[in-house]
Amino acid sequence: MRNHYRYLLAVIAVILLGAMFPLAALAQETSGDDGLIVRVNGPITVAANEAVETVIVIGDNAIIEGTVTGSLIVIDGDAFVSGTVQDDVTVVSGTLDLAGSAAVNNVNVIRSDFIRDPGASVTGTISEGNFTINFWDWGIFWAFLWVGSTLAILAAGLIFAAVGGKQLKAAGNAIVRSPGPALLGVVGIWIAAPMMMFMVFFTVVGVPLSLGYFLFVLPIFWFLGYLVAGTQIGRSILRSRYDEDHPYLAALLGLLLLQLIGIIPVFGGLIGLLAGLIGSGALIVIGWRAWRGPGESAATVPEGSTTARPAI
Repeated sequence: MRNHYRYLLAVIAVILLGAMFPLAALAQETSGDDGLIVRVNGPITVAANEAVETVIVIGDNAIIEGTVTGSLIVIDGDAFVSGTVQDDVTVVSGTLDLAGSAAVNNVNVIRSDFIRDPGASVTGTISEGNFTINFWDWGIFWAFLWVGSTLAILAAGLIFAAVGGKQLKAAGNAIVRSPGPALLGVVGIWIAAPMMMFMVFFTVVGVPLSLGYFLFVLPIFWFLGYLVAGTQIGRSILRSRYDEDHPYLAALLGLLLLQLIGIIPVFGGLIGLLAGLIGSGALIVIGWRAWRGPGESAATVPEGSTTARPAI
């Protein structure tokens, strides 16, 4: 299994290289010790008097009569080796043919045929496989990932409820009672601020500032907004029966419900994304209100006058 993962990484790297060099044909007739040779939709031949470092062929054949000091990788094509490959030979969806004079190290053939003359020398390992995906193993992996992330989110929600229960409730109330300002907060933090960061990105101060904003500030705001939105969902379900200063139960219920919805393909991810966005906008609202401070709740009363106490 470990070898399969290594081969997959090698294939991905080759595909990326192919994307970087589309339809490129680097020097084929070479002499001396050359470096990387990549050919897409075209054959490569390393003659008997030639030595190159690494050969990658995509969509055609490779003929190695000389020496490859590094690796030989062929995807969707055939490899004919009568010379020397000092490192790995990897063939995907093709045929590897080793002549009697061939000398190679490790051999990796994936969904390919392997033809070997008895005189061919293979000093390393030979791995053959179809590289099939075990969906059962992947299901277990994603289940463990979901359980782990859910436990971490529930723990974070409980911590938020413990140390900032009032702020958590205030942000949740802003979603319900002030949806307009909350949406403005979303626009400010997720659209306006990123546009400003792009504008100053190519300045000396703007580079670290922009990177910090995109890599740290936005993910943190989204995560805290997700906690706010989940807790507010829990509060809406429980109503006023358990609406305490520290909404532990509401946080657990709402966040668990969001995580369960997140299992649904596409729809669940969209709901989770929107929950984090609107929750972060609500956080901007209560932050703005806290920064402005409490406004005057009543007009100045002349000295000596009396006012009636409002009914409770």
